[in-house]
Amino acid sequence: MNTANPISELTQANHDNLIKDTKPVLIKFFATWCGPCKAMAPAVEALAQELSEQLNVVEADIDKTPELVKQYGIQSVPTLVLVKNGESVKRITGVQSKGNLEAIIQPYL
Repeated sequence: MNTANPISELTQANHDNLIKDTKPVLIKFFATWCGPCKAMAPAVEALAQELSEQLNVVEADIDKTPELVKQYGIQSVPTLVLVKNGESVKRITGVQSKGNLEAIIQPYL
């Protein structure tokens, strides 16, 4: 199955437009050199596809978005930040299974 990546790239330039969505937004902070980030990528992509009606998923490469790293206080990757109504409501750090991620995110949908 080869489907388009349901995850948009988050940059400083498009941040405000993507974050102010009416749906909750899950921001995945990652680095291309990060093994744990690569390990968790399939779970995040699966959630993005399965929950696309309820949740927008975006990703920010920490090496390309230092302003966003500072703005969200990112200290390690992978870190996921759930934003609802423009406010950070949940932070998930470290590798998580798809099931764990879904259980953590579900109450905010």
